[in-house]
Amino acid sequence: MNYKIFTSVLIIFIIFISVMSNVDASRMLLENSAGDNHLVVMYEKTKNTMTCWLGMLASGPSPRGPGHQ
Repeated sequence: MNYKIFTSVLIIFIIFISVMSNVDASRMLLENSAGDNHLVVMYEKTKNTMTCWLGMLASGPSPRGPGHQ
C-alpha cells in the first residue's frame, strides 16, 4: 500500500512540475535561417510527394468479391 501512495504522489508531483514550468518547446529552432522562402519550398515538396503517391494508386472501381456488396 505504501508503494502505491508513493507512486501516486510521485506521478502527481511530476505532472505538477511539468504544468508549472514554462517550457515552450523541447527543441528551439534557429532564427529564420532558411529565409522566408522556406515555407514555399516545403509546400512544393509536399505537393509533389502527394501527387506522386496519389499517382501510384490504382484507378477504377474495386474488384467485386466476398465481402463486397
